[in-house]
Amino acid sequence: MIHFENVTFAYPGQKGNALDHVDLQIPCGSIFALLGPNGAGKSTLLRVLCGRLPRYSGVLHLPASWQNSQGLLDSRQYGMLIENPGIYARLTVREYLQFFGVFYELSDLEARIDALATRLNFGDLSLRMNKLSLGMRQKTQMMRTLLHRPSLVLLDEPTSNLDPLARESMWSLVQEYNQQGCTFIVCSHLLGELEAHCTHAALLDRGVIKVAGTLRELRGHVEGLFSVRVRLAGNVPTGWELPFAEAHKLIIDGNYLQYDCLDPVQTNPRIVNFLVERGLQVVEVSVLRDSLGDTYRKILGDA
Repeated sequence: MIHFENVTFAYPGQKGNALDHVDLQIPCGSIFALLGPNGAGKSTLLRVLCGRLPRYSGVLHLPASWQNSQGLLDSRQYGMLIENPGIYARLTVREYLQFFGVFYELSDLEARIDALATRLNFGDLSLRMNKLSLGMRQKTQMMRTLLHRPSLVLLDEPTSNLDPLARESMWSLVQEYNQQGCTFIVCSHLLGELEAHCTHAALLDRGVIKVAGTLRELRGHVEGLFSVRVRLAGNVPTGWELPFAEAHKLIIDGNYLQYDCLDPVQTNPRIVNFLVERGLQVVEVSVLRDSLGDTYRKILGDA
């Protein structure tokens, strides 16, 4: 677990705190989305995590295997993709990756470069960096970030400038590394992508954590109840009721019935079994819930 415990930080000469008593737990092995409007404190939080802003109050807890001799995050344990990285314009892509790979003393550097290029459908590694499109530069930076197979990866808008197929390849690579134990912290405003691929999230505004947890817990923080819609092969019998205390606000409309519940994972199978046992044919069960974007708007409002 990465744990920011009561962390507060203020930039010199600026009014107010960039981080204000932040208490946040990021599980190792998660794909964690760090969300919030511009200026919310997301980049500051990552700088504290990386040891770039040491003068903060509070405590940052890190896994022991990720720490260097000073107790800070070991640079060999993490990789970072920033939104606007610099490039060495006259180097080829392969030379650029070789340059960074040397810092990690990788015995199989060339094999790693070729494998990442293949996974991202990169193509010609002999192209010079100043000749690359913005999308190809983004792929190059992702290869640099993952080259040493870090334990923790920090991604800032990882799919910016990428076409739809390249975005799929990028997220597929993230999922592959995550399955091997790599933890990801992702900052992005593309909430649909984050909802599809992340396991946890935190919403930050003006240096304050508004809510954090699994995506399901974030929705529950706002909604409380889930609405469930069941479609049957025929019409629901008239005067029919669900004899389950956990199913609220039953609505019947032709061959549909809808109810609210706290936990669809527990409630839905019981209700489906009940329907089938009474000879009703269940065609489809849908959990109607807010998207991550809806949750974001409800929590942060005008921010």
